[in-house]
Amino acid sequence: MKANPLKLTVRSSLGACSLALLLGVATGCRDDSVDSSPADMSMTGADVALANDDLALANDDLALANDDLALAGADLATVPTVPSPPVSGRPLAQPSYMARSTSFAVRMKAAGSSDWKDVDCIADPVSYDYAALAMGAGTVQLEVTFKTLASIGAYRISPIKNDYKATVAGNKLTFTTPRDMQLIVSANGVSERLVVVADPPFTPPPVSGPALFDVTRYGADASGAAWSTSAFEHALAAASAVAGVVSVPAGQYKVGNLELPSNITLYLGEAAALYFTGNESEYRLDWTTKGHGTRWIKTAVGATNIKLWGPGTIDGNALHRSANFNNNNLVLDASSNVAVAGVIIRGATKWGTMVGKSNHITFDRVKFFQNVGGGAEDDGIDVIESQFVTVTRSIAIGWDDPYSIKTYNTGSKPTEAFVAFGADPSQHQPASDITFDEDIAWTGCQAFKVGQGSFQDQKNITFKNSVVYDASHAIMVDHAAGPGTMRDITWDHIEVERLSNSVLGRSWLRMQILPTQTGPGPVVNMSVSSIVIRDFGTDSSPINGYDGATSPFTTPVFIDGVTLTNIWDGVNHKYVRSAADAHITTNTQARNVNVIAPP
Repeated sequence: MKANPLKLTVRSSLGACSLALLLGVATGCRDDSVDSSPADMSMTGADVALANDDLALANDDLALANDDLALAGADLATVPTVPSPPVSGRPLAQPSYMARSTSFAVRMKAAGSSDWKDVDCIADPVSYDYAALAMGAGTVQLEVTFKTLASIGAYRISPIKNDYKATVAGNKLTFTTPRDMQLIVSANGVSERLVVVADPPFTPPPVSGPALFDVTRYGADASGAAWSTSAFEHALAAASAVAGVVSVPAGQYKVGNLELPSNITLYLGEAAALYFTGNESEYRLDWTTKGHGTRWIKTAVGATNIKLWGPGTIDGNALHRSANFNNNNLVLDASSNVAVAGVIIRGATKWGTMVGKSNHITFDRVKFFQNVGGGAEDDGIDVIESQFVTVTRSIAIGWDDPYSIKTYNTGSKPTEAFVAFGADPSQHQPASDITFDEDIAWTGCQAFKVGQGSFQDQKNITFKNSVVYDASHAIMVDHAAGPGTMRDITWDHIEVERLSNSVLGRSWLRMQILPTQTGPGPVVNMSVSSIVIRDFGTDSSPINGYDGATSPFTTPVFIDGVTLTNIWDGVNHKYVRSAADAHITTNTQARNVNVIAPP
């Protein structure tokens, strides 16, 4: 049987070889068509019959194939760049009860457009206001008006590494951001700063459906006048039974303690907020070791498959109530497969978000907004005895540690209910396989920290591609409570912008082992690489093991193996080539400390 010559012409940006791969035939290749002949194809009669059948099908589907060719060829080098779709950026409304800024006004528009849109600017936190927007493809222009200034002299837009160029006109600052990200804007050295958080557009759940449970249909009061706890409990229970979605529309919802069950999605809509009153009689008493307080919103012990997301807010209301009754805003208690995305978690009086004895947890684009003006122990997020946790593209602001990892031993301290997790709090776990990536830290204390709690081992922990806006110490190993081993911990591509506070000194790095009632433990294999240091602080950066000088622990314990690679001195514009260049000091219980610079 002799095969007839076949010719298939394709009106597409894909080359002939690409189409041939899609259709599963061998061909000779040209840029715009496929010419197949008996000599080219080297096919048997059966093959040709099959090929003809396939090509008939291919021609039937050609219109659909051509529609999809741009997508199919997106990974091929021969395909031209496809123009970006129009910008879908817009302001994200904030809950109406929150105070608006008296320091800033913010507007946004798509680059090249003349349609300026006002952006809600919230004034509640101390030392900073914030505004939020959703940003699609393309760029967005932002205009920030500094209401308290007559004119702008110097300005700062962080992260500095993004090198934003702004136009100044009187007290207005205009600049372009190329993608969704978090920014901190200041001018003339004034203490009040503006935080801008830009997320990809949120697609809310449908307004109705068999697996959608709107809390207002269960009696939730969006005005905040009446309690909505029961409505949330019923909606969560109904959703859990069918792996459904609990939807929270715009409004202020006064709720007591909530427990998130397995197999639910909780969507906090635009301008929606869960609200904590702070009245002790209205909440469960969970701990007394750091004052009286409660785990306000928590997962059920052992819960799994939970998603908490959306542009809404979990409002601990710390600045507008008495601090006599304290709260953690969100606690994951021995849970797994939990994803938190997009939400603002603000105003807890103590550790704001806690991940305890949990695994396979993700936080993405979360805003941990605490009081940076001097709150005690108002950590952003603490990962405690957990595994396979990632925190990405988030921002944490507060006086105390924004990002930290800890392990404990409540069996030896039975009153330490503050850090007790799981059905049996006496059973403990290591902390391992934890990653912080593309995060921003602004704190009065330590930015990216391991410790103090170190009763159990901690290993395979990475902080990378992140920015320290301000802190006392950018990088911290604080082995100060327990005998566990800290091992294989990495800080990579961290930008240190400023160190203006002084808690345990003021330096870009601090690593220490201290004795405790249960004995100190070792620190092994720390990697610090590709760090940009724009501020070294006022003190040296100590790397100190334990010298064995405190009874009854008379045996030295070492920090063994600290490698510093490609550390850039942003003050003097050079790579550091020695410990002295990096302002590092060591004691005799620190060994194998090495500085590696490019040739």
